[in-house]
Amino acid sequence: MNTDTALSDRELLNGISQIVESDTVKVTLLTMCGLLAAGNDEQLFMLAQFCAAIARKEHERLDRIIKVSAVLGGTIATETSEGSGGME
Repeated sequence: MNTDTALSDRELLNGISQIVESDTVKVTLLTMCGLLAAGNDEQLFMLAQFCAAIARKEHERLDRIIKVSAVLGGTIATETSEGSGGME
């Protein structure tokens, strides 16, 4: 049964690696799996905290991009409707 479990874990890791394009994320996932397998809970916890901090920063960056895109989209839509209104 351990062989089946190891195979499914390997398949899961391969699937995650295919989904995630960033080499940094792949290395982080492999490191976390290694720490988990070694039973090194303290370092695994520290790495998880580091990953959570990066995720929060990335989330904040994406929020800013979305807000700027919405503002730009609204500005373009307003200018387009004002410009086309005079031509009709």
